[in-house]
Amino acid sequence: MPALPAFLACTFAYGVAHALGSAHTFEVGVFAVVASAALFVCTGMIYACLRFLQEWATPLTLVDFVLLGFALASACAAVLATTLLPTLAVTACVLTLAGLLSRSALLARNARLRPKSTLQSATAIRGARVEQKSRGFTAGAFNLREFFHGKTHQTLMRIKWTFVIAAFVVPFGLVAFGGSVLSIGVSFALLCAASAIQDAGLVAERWFFFAEARHPQNLYYGQA
Repeated sequence: MPALPAFLACTFAYGVAHALGSAHTFEVGVFAVVASAALFVCTGMIYACLRFLQEWATPLTLVDFVLLGFALASACAAVLATTLLPTLAVTACVLTLAGLLSRSALLARNARLRPKSTLQSATAIRGARVEQKSRGFTAGAFNLREFFHGKTHQTLMRIKWTFVIAAFVVPFGLVAFGGSVLSIGVSFALLCAASAIQDAGLVAERWFFFAEARHPQNLYYGQA
């Protein structure tokens, strides 16, 4: 995938330009931002192109990858580039809000989905009630571990609300307040907290993203 080496090369060039005091640091940084956006798009397409996983096969998956990545980057930049604090704080707030809206739309869409594959379609048995009595293994195996999280519905709901609050609501409030206070020290502390909390929230969001997908192979292995 050429997007990754292109991003790494641009990032390296940006660091070198800074170290040498180049007059073209900004231009190199613009290329790095474009390469970063391309990398997010390509990464999102890895999941959005999987048509057999309904939860991922949507343009919203692509939008989320881009928005969530740049929301976190803007919050970090507001910490590291205090001279641009007002502009970056506004940017981080806008992107965080946009990320919340797109992720909420994806959650609402996935909640309405109905599985295309069933035990009836998988086995060609047309009976109204088909029950699987064996999972095909007497011991643990890769397919039993890697395609199902093993958590309860209640646990999934707790994680969902945790990442909504930690990745979007709390960082939005901290960045909005941190970008408006007069004290640089207080602003720095609030923005550092926003970046750390959003980072943890996005880790939970990625876990939920993978756990939410209902893999058709679990029809055979019974999610046991």
